[in-house]
Amino acid sequence: TADMLAFFSEHFGPYPFDAYGIVIVDFPRDAPLAMETQTLSQHGEEEDALSEYIIAHELAHHWFGNSVSLKNWQDIWLKEGAAIYAEWLWLEHKEGGDALDAKVRSVYPMEAFSPNPPGNPLSTNLYTNTIYDRSAMTFHALRLRVGDEVFFQILQTYTERFRYGNADTAD
Repeated sequence: TADMLAFFSEHFGPYPFDAYGIVIVDFPRDAPLAMETQTLSQHGEEEDALSEYIIAHELAHHWFGNSVSLKNWQDIWLKEGAAIYAEWLWLEHKEGGDALDAKVRSVYPMEAFSPNPPGNPLSTNLYTNTIYDRSAMTFHALRLRVGDEVFFQILQTYTERFRYGNADTAD
């Protein structure tokens, strides 16, 4: 976790709170694997809930979701896409660029032509794969378009400008 905090702080800007912790919770069977709350990630007891990529996802929400919150639910892709993309960045950090490329290639066929693009979630279910994976692909497409230096500067500017406030897609 300390390595992740350092890595994400380098890419997203300083960690936005004074403390960070993880607690293992006896979630009901129909609950999510994990959930972020400000300064604390809660993870279920299942092995999947404690994978380093789920830990990375919930940690990333401290920048994208807890410090910079949504102006409205249509913008949920900003926090969930950023958290999934943080997982992918951690994968790239640990295993290299080829691992990231393979991840993107595995997700693309399932999400590229989804009828509900980021910014237009289903009102009956905000938490679809589109909100997670296609939104992460949107972050990746921006990174490919502008290059690493500009992309990570965009993320840092965003988290600094809207720290402890709300943002939407236009922001």
